[in-house]
This record gives sequence, structure tokens and C-alpha cells, in this order.
Amino acid sequence: MEKKNIRDFLNSSGITIPIIQRDYVQGNNANNEKRDKFLDTIFSKLKKGAAMNLDFVYGRNVAGDGFVPVDGQQRLTTLFLIFFALAKKCNDDTHMSELKKFTYKTRISSQRFCELLIESKCNFDLDIRNTLQQNTRYDISWNNDPTVISMLDMLEELAKRFEREDEETLKRIYRHLLDGAISFDSLDMSEDGFTLTDDLYIKMNARGKQLTDFENFKALLIDFIENKYPEKKEEFCTKLEYDCCLLYTSDAADDL
Repeated sequence: MEKKNIRDFLNSSGITIPIIQRDYVQGNNANNEKRDKFLDTIFSKLKKGAAMNLDFVYGRNVAGDGFVPVDGQQRLTTLFLIFFALAKKCNDDTHMSELKKFTYKTRISSQRFCELLIESKCNFDLDIRNTLQQNTRYDISWNNDPTVISMLDMLEELAKRFEREDEETLKRIYRHLLDGAISFDSLDMSEDGFTLTDDLYIKMNARGKQLTDFENFKALLIDFIENKYPEKKEEFCTKLEYDCCLLYTSDAADDL
């Protein structure tokens, strides 16, 4: 076990949310009470520069992907978004290369949205949602991706909070985040004798909102394509996401 902050993960080898994982929901407006309470605690600690530990994150280090969490996806994603938002608000682009090492593999739309965030030249203000959605690289189909919507909800909430703080306070909060005030207890399960299979990811996800059979099948199929036909992965994922998934969603809706 090792104590790490978000920058430690990013600077060592990055963070990849694996294919078999739930959507990001912690930032969603539907969870605003829990989200706001969590943010209240984080920002209270960051203002004081007090240490805060966000408990265990479990996963494995994978060549080419960095740290792949089995558990801890929601907290890691939230810290990534806070890091990004503060960097933009404080006009500091020196850490974008670190933030670029965070990505999602659950959906190609989630992955591309993370790329858009880091590469965009947007100002971080109350219009952040509209600014990102008006970007020429933003695909309207991303509005069907729960992870993207939850990220936008979280960014919008962060923008509102930033409006209530003066410039000096925001810089102090940012400095404390960079200095590692918020940390995790990281456990690399592959180093401790655990066998990390896709089945384990499925079982861990069952603790919360369980993934559907289709989502689990899709994840395993993408993993197979990536291993056997890597040059076809991009085309395959795009067709699966925008053609097959939309058809599946439409058919499922008809059954309700």
C-alpha cells in the first residue's frame, strides 16, 4: 500500500478507467446532495491546506495504460476534474501534460471528451458547459453518454463555486491541491498476489449500479479487438458506439 495524490498517479504512468466500469456518476446533478457535501469537505480542507485522505483505491498498473482502478473510479475522476478546473481558472497550462494522462475506455465518447477538455483553450467560467458543447469537436451524440453529462454537471458546479471565491483564495486552494493535500491509499493488487480478471471487474461493479449484460459483452468484445486487431479498434469502437449502441438503446426503450 502506498499513499498517493492525483498528481502522483498522473506523473508516474497515468490513469485509465477500464472498459468494464460503470459510468461516472458522482458529478451528476441527480446526485447533487452527496456531490455537494463531498465538494464542501474537499474545498474546506484545501482552503486550510489540511490533509485529507480519500481512503483506498484498488487497481493494477498496466503497461501503456498506467494505473487501472478496480475501485476508486468516481473519486479519481472527481479529483481529475477539480485539478483541471483549478488549472484553467488560475490560467495555468503548465500541468496539461499531466492531465492528458487521464482517460476513459468505457466509451469512445468519454475518451474523446477527456481529450477535448485538455486540448480546449476555454476560459473556465459559468458558461463552461455551453462553451464546451459549442466546440467544433464536441459531438452532439456525446449528450447520450452519462459520463460526459456527469462531467459537465461537475464542471458547472465547480464554476459556480469558483465564482464565490476571490482570486487569492482560488490560488491558495490550487497550490494546496498541487502540493498533495488530498491523497489516497493506493493498493496495486497485481503486486500483492491478487489475480485481476475481467470477472473481478464485473463483480466489483455489481456493488453499485450493475452493468447490463450488453455492457459487459461490449467491454469484453472491445478488449478482444484491441488485442487481436489493434489497427481496427478505432473504427470498430466508433461503429459499436454510434450504430449498435443507439440501436440497442432504441430497442430497449421499446420494451419499457
